[in-house]
Amino acid sequence: WKASPEAAALDREIERIHTEGRSHPVVATQQHSEFATSWITQLTALIRRGFTSYWRNPTYIKSKLALNLGGGLVIGFIFFNTDDTIQGTQNKLFSIFMGTMMCTGLVQQLQSICIAMRDVYEVRERPSRMYSWTAFLVSQLIVEVPWNIICTSLYFFCFYWTVGLETSRAGITYLIFGVIFPIYYTTVGQAFAAMSPTPIIAALLFSTLFVFTIIFNGVLQPYAQLGWWKWMYWTSPLTYLIEALMGQVIGGTQINCSSTEIVVIEPPSGMTCTAYMSTYINEVGGYLTNPTSTSSCGYCPYRTADQFLFTNFNIQYSLNTPNLPPSMPITEFASLEFQVPHSLSDPGIFELFQRLSAWQAECSGFPLLFFTNPEVPSEIHLITGWDSVEAHEAWIAGERNQELLRVFAPFINILGMVHLDIDFDRIPKDALLAVCLEFKEKEKGQVEGEVNHCRGNQCWVEVGQNMLQGHHREVYVLTNEDSCVGNDGKDVQPDIRRRLHRVQNL
Repeated sequence: WKASPEAAALDREIERIHTEGRSHPVVATQQHSEFATSWITQLTALIRRGFTSYWRNPTYIKSKLALNLGGGLVIGFIFFNTDDTIQGTQNKLFSIFMGTMMCTGLVQQLQSICIAMRDVYEVRERPSRMYSWTAFLVSQLIVEVPWNIICTSLYFFCFYWTVGLETSRAGITYLIFGVIFPIYYTTVGQAFAAMSPTPIIAALLFSTLFVFTIIFNGVLQPYAQLGWWKWMYWTSPLTYLIEALMGQVIGGTQINCSSTEIVVIEPPSGMTCTAYMSTYINEVGGYLTNPTSTSSCGYCPYRTADQFLFTNFNIQYSLNTPNLPPSMPITEFASLEFQVPHSLSDPGIFELFQRLSAWQAECSGFPLLFFTNPEVPSEIHLITGWDSVEAHEAWIAGERNQELLRVFAPFINILGMVHLDIDFDRIPKDALLAVCLEFKEKEKGQVEGEVNHCRGNQCWVEVGQNMLQGHHREVYVLTNEDSCVGNDGKDVQPDIRRRLHRVQNL
């Protein structure tokens, strides 16, 4: 080869290239980065590679889906269809708490994958300067989070309605549990994986520190019993997650004690249950099941879920919605019955109702509308507004209302009272006729669809559901048109129809 003409021609060509190159001026060079491509290009390629890798690893994906599906069904049916008793409220709390424990297995799964990818980076791709460490970390997070959101969403749909939680509160609850929570445990899990040499060490580190967040979040060990360790309660991330979830799911709802949770108390002779227990209830809360009775007073220690959660677990629903504008006023619909032989025509009783109207309107800021039922002359019905259920409950426990209850006790029986999600400002205050329709097992949207055609032409119609948890399928229609709903047999048929006439001068 060295003696061949081809070798001589190649030497001449090389020399020519050298000569031509030396004739050019010197070019200043600068290395702009240790990597051949930009950070965005690296990230894009890594994300594409990450999703492809996950798609080619069906065992990992199926294990995540199976864990969430199985966990959601098991926890959901353990606490199946909880009610609004004290025990039911506590069951809801523990069902959500157990749901947050699911992240332990999911984190240990993702740590194994993350560390395997990191080992490849450290052995092959970092020495060759293929891409940066930050691009690798961000791509791992972007690839992992969507899968965890999908799997946690599967858990949420298996668990939420099985436990019997309210559909009207599902949106924000899903945002917290199904979106924000997966982002939290994914980032924390990958952070432990990034600093650990092996998946076993990563799992041990995460599990050890996660135990502290479980112990000190106020559920297993209530805040009041933590003693010196209360400072750990405020450092646990799960403290704020549990508070946000519980406040959203059951905050602002009522508790209705079961028969086994009612405490029976005997009042002194001649005293009603309200007169005997009102001071205590004003101090510590709760409610009476038979306020006008003079014996065997049934006392429930909690009236609202807020009281139960704050007393036992230091969870405050008011912290969930700070600085939000006030919501629309709600509507109270109460039914009373005169004891024989009393009636509204008695001068003394009429004056009592005038006092009730003045005192309650002063407290609530809304007028009271009284109606009688010609078909049942002994009944009198009250429609009024409140800023919130809590505002009405504060009035019920207040001194003035307790005084009125004591005075009314010999003349009036309370048949029932409901809070409706109707804006009271929309009800005409000069209405002389009010038709009240009650549906026991209907959806609010279904009833609204049937009555929309009645609106207009001097006809007002308002539809609301019972705001008491567990009773949302009780729907009420208030209107001034007797033939608007159900008379022709084609519309939805109410379970109870009342045609009420306004009481003047009240």
